[in-house]
Amino acid sequence: MSDLISLHLTWLRAGGRSPRTIASRERLLHHVDRALPYGLDHAAADELAGYLSHPGWSQWTLHTYFGHLVGFYRWGVRSGYLTLDPTLHLIHPGQGDRLPDPATDDELAQALRDLPAQPWRLAVQLAAWAGLRCCEIVAVRREDVTADWIRIRGKGGRMATVPTSPQLWAVIAPMAAGLLVRSSTGLAMTPQRLTQTQGRVWDRIGQPHQHLHRFRHWFATTLLRNGADIRTVQELMRHASITSTQGYTAVVPAQRQAAVRLLPDLADRSSNPLTLN
Repeated sequence: MSDLISLHLTWLRAGGRSPRTIASRERLLHHVDRALPYGLDHAAADELAGYLSHPGWSQWTLHTYFGHLVGFYRWGVRSGYLTLDPTLHLIHPGQGDRLPDPATDDELAQALRDLPAQPWRLAVQLAAWAGLRCCEIVAVRREDVTADWIRIRGKGGRMATVPTSPQLWAVIAPMAAGLLVRSSTGLAMTPQRLTQTQGRVWDRIGQPHQHLHRFRHWFATTLLRNGADIRTVQELMRHASITSTQGYTAVVPAQRQAAVRLLPDLADRSSNPLTLN
């Protein structure tokens, strides 16, 4: 195993990178190190290209993974630990289109009906009714929630608040102090465990392609569909850029039709056209 991974992660922490970014990079680097014949430190460009040629990965996934590898190798060369950066000889994958992928209302209803309360149903409720990410779901405590607000430990350690929906308050109000989401045995959970163990749970209720993040998409899309403006949704999603919010919000046909109906009818003016001087 590459000894450089832990050194690189220490460098990222010293630079103030978010725990979520560091954890994602750590997972990928360890996986690549195990997958390549001579590990990360002695990887050739064609070996990395073969690793990235996974048929099931989206364009966005390829773009993200490539970025992690570039960050590692450029740090290694600048720091003098490596002599070559094999990513220089690869084509940088584009981001592709980040199409909204919200869970459907029926999928949410079934999840709330069929999932066990801990950790899965509560995790879905926090994603769908407050827009929380997995790393935020496992960190929120009962003391962070009132009938009016939820205090969130967000990306990069930033604190934020979102209003508490009546549906969510009805669930959380009677809960005891401490972490809200716990394993079935009462233990605290990490974001990695929450995301990596969810597959079999969704298989069990007949939603094999489901994942928790789609309920965060549902939160944003449903707000927009029910009349919230895109800037308000951006604030509730805690996105720095409205472009990120657009990747979460699906515009349904009824919204497009309603928008077109807002156009004024100026037909009665056609008999009195404007004259140009």
